[in-house]
Amino acid sequence: MDLLQKIDLYVGNVNEESLREKKKNVKNALSGYFGRNVSGGVAVFTDDGSRATQVDIDNLYPIGSSTSTRYEHPRGITISKSDARRIGLEIE
Repeated sequence: MDLLQKIDLYVGNVNEESLREKKKNVKNALSGYFGRNVSGGVAVFTDDGSRATQVDIDNLYPIGSSTSTRYEHPRGITISKSDARRIGLEIE
């Protein structure tokens, strides 16, 4: 089952416009990464399961950092839940 089919099952009886918006967000989703909810935000991981230390995306900053994710963060990247939704990060 692909991701769009999962969304169709998840949203159930919603109007068509809402469904189109959800599918649009999935198509714009960040690929190669996923997130896990942690205390205070969402930890970002690469598809191989290791902590992401750099993500090449505009205007994304780890919690508590003024350095964007375009630069190396050796301890890993944790972002806000709202940023995770904004960039389309799939959260486990």
